[in-house]
Amino acid sequence: MPQLPRHVLELIFTLVVGELGVYPRIQELDIRESVTLDTLAAVCPDWDTLAKEIRAIYDLSRFTLESIKPTRKSVLYIRHQLTLRRAYLKSLEIYLHDDALCDRTGTSIAKVKWQALGWDALLSLVPRLERLQVDDCVVAEFSTPEIVAAAAAHCVSLQSLVVPTTYYEPTDASPSALARARTMAEEIPRILDVAIQGLESWHFKGAHGGLRELSLPLYTTYDAIPHSLMTALVETMVKYCPQMETICDPMRSPGSDSREQWFIDAALWEQFCASLLKLKEFDWNFVPFTTQFFSIFGQYPKPMLTKLTLSASAKWDWAAYHATVGLQQQHVNESQGFGPTAKHAHAVLRACPALKELVIDIPRREDEVVRINTEENGPEQEGRIVLDQEIFGDDFCVTLAEHCPWVEILEIGETLMPPPRHTEPIMAFTDRGLNALSSLKHLLYLQIKATNITGQGLFSLLEHGQYGTSATRVIDIVVGDTTGATEMAFYRLVESFLQCLTQHSGPLTFLERRVALRVMNGKETHVQTKWSKSYLARIKALVKKFKRRSRGSRLNIITARVDPGFSQFGRLIDLQLHTKRSKQTLKSNNWQYRHFDDHIDNVFIVRHDPNEISHRDHDPYLDDADDDEWYDYDSDELYEDEDFYGDGPYGGYHFDELPWEDQMGYDSDGVPYAAYGEIYNELYGDEDWY
Repeated sequence: MPQLPRHVLELIFTLVVGELGVYPRIQELDIRESVTLDTLAAVCPDWDTLAKEIRAIYDLSRFTLESIKPTRKSVLYIRHQLTLRRAYLKSLEIYLHDDALCDRTGTSIAKVKWQALGWDALLSLVPRLERLQVDDCVVAEFSTPEIVAAAAAHCVSLQSLVVPTTYYEPTDASPSALARARTMAEEIPRILDVAIQGLESWHFKGAHGGLRELSLPLYTTYDAIPHSLMTALVETMVKYCPQMETICDPMRSPGSDSREQWFIDAALWEQFCASLLKLKEFDWNFVPFTTQFFSIFGQYPKPMLTKLTLSASAKWDWAAYHATVGLQQQHVNESQGFGPTAKHAHAVLRACPALKELVIDIPRREDEVVRINTEENGPEQEGRIVLDQEIFGDDFCVTLAEHCPWVEILEIGETLMPPPRHTEPIMAFTDRGLNALSSLKHLLYLQIKATNITGQGLFSLLEHGQYGTSATRVIDIVVGDTTGATEMAFYRLVESFLQCLTQHSGPLTFLERRVALRVMNGKETHVQTKWSKSYLARIKALVKKFKRRSRGSRLNIITARVDPGFSQFGRLIDLQLHTKRSKQTLKSNNWQYRHFDDHIDNVFIVRHDPNEISHRDHDPYLDDADDDEWYDYDSDELYEDEDFYGDGPYGGYHFDELPWEDQMGYDSDGVPYAAYGEIYNELYGDEDWY
């Protein structure tokens, strides 16, 4: 090892540790084990020296220019810092937003001050710069066009340009606020003009034949960006950015809508798809959600595309789009295939043979409620349907399994949301779709909104699915709805799933693997008491049988509104199954729910309403005895389980053995006092601190 060239050793260390500053997502934690640079540094003195060099070079390769005053002293200091890093600096982040330095009443004066910094001279000091990011500062006051122009002139190695949109919304109708919005609206076209010229310059004069990552402000709150300018930008990318890998809106969070909209016709979209074949990540949110665009995208394979986000923006104005691109309304009505009438979304998957992550955003019912006016308390009306979620059913899954065998992460819809979810199931997604997904060997994370699956299909996915990795496979799904055709589907799935677990003739092989399963109930109303009694009796019997062959796996069924004898319930909330070797645990996202969970035994858990004044005052299990008396639900008698150890707040514990939150009590809102301040963090660690 010491005889190898240093750059080769750096590549080896990066392969083992991962790129510095890039942290794995929670779905990837099992793949990238906790091997750090410090771990390798502890092997021997030579490796320790190399680790220090790698960390030092990494620190020199990044610089953030922030809170600089437009004075000679500050400018000279920044020039000194950039000169010291000249040979190593690869990433420059410019963040200059400082309310104390911005003259809100005199925008033109402030703009002149910031232009006096001399961006051309500053960026001439960093010719090896590869990434330039201008944070979401006020574009009209910090001369962003001058920054981009200077980068195009001097940074020939630039590969990434990120200029996020600043969504400045006037808080009032005052002349100053409107003037500010108008100024910013005028500044964005200037940025795009300079960026278009820069794209051509980086293509002909750059060291890499064009940019690889691009994000520009394509939205203004005051006025629409001219269609001609938007078209010119896309045409420029087609001509001069054949190496483009990432086009995204960094301001868009998962599950939200981008305000950027590409009003382009099918001909320009086909040129885009035919030219940019090296895309690695693409977000469909700002592209027209149409059948024709799906088909065109699928005709041009993109062998490097690893992440795709499919979504339709609720803010998309189809009338304005048709008027802009020149489509006749008669043709639109006859052809359909726009927005909610779009079909065959699976066509895009034919162009993604190396896809690893697929995210499909399906708006919830609440997301489609729009305001009639801009007043905070203005009347509401139901918004139009953005897309037909049935296009993501069985046929979509079959196509995904056929053309995208390397998928690791699949998210359909939004399941990680607090109640009420008001979910609407995808009726076209049945056991056939699950069976297709079971052939994905590398699948690590499966998150699906309410569907039309059964317990047999879920069992087949676990037991007969292909496992190509030893990492934990996380399955997080919703079943059932409140009033629709699948209202009781969750209860049927739980019973049939437990029947499959207990009646399977051979050994349950998936229990020897790493699997974390959670099935959430989409029905949020209570069931009939009489029906719950007979159903619960059957579930208890199945659970008892499963425990004999569980192989150390943890099965939990979360209930609500149970009686003291646990012979009935109001509703079941979710079912969780974690195999013994699973390294991940699916928990409720809202920490308050965890503190209102009481273990009836080591399988069933009762979840109390967090809106109650204090769950200890309303606990159906606590009698009138003093707190220091023993309390045990007698699960041994219920399940004849000799190994039950009472792992709950009241299962076989004295009061002084209860968790801290139960000993310390709860406030008037039902929040445990133990959650106040640092004591909770010290007891439970950062993992549970919210």
